[in-house]
Amino acid sequence: MQHDEILRYKRLRRRILEELYDMFKSYPYASIELNHLAEKYMVPVDELNWNLAYLEKAQYVELSKSYDSLPYIASTTNITREGIDLVEDYVLLEKMFPDADPPDDSLKRIS
Repeated sequence: MQHDEILRYKRLRRRILEELYDMFKSYPYASIELNHLAEKYMVPVDELNWNLAYLEKAQYVELSKSYDSLPYIASTTNITREGIDLVEDYVLLEKMFPDADPPDDSLKRIS
C-alpha cells in the first residue's frame, strides 16, 4: 500500500470524525446517513464501509446496522465518547489522523 493512499484514508477518517463531532455539538443524539458521507467526500461505498468499520473497531463511532442499508455496512453513524475525546485532543488527533503531509525527513527510514 502506498504512503499517499494511507494518508488519504486517514484524512477521510478525520473528516468523518470532525463532521460527526460538529453534528454532536448541535444535535447530541443525531446520526448521519452513510450515503451523505459517501456523496460529501466522494468516496466509493466499499472504501467508506471499511474506513467506518475501522473507526467502529477503534470505538470512535457507532454504526446503526440493518439489512436495509445495503450497499452500506450501516444506515447511520454517530460519534462515541472516545471519538469526541479524540477530536478534542488536537495533538492526538493530528498524530492518529494527520491533516497534512509530514515533512520529508520524517519519512526517511532508519538504517
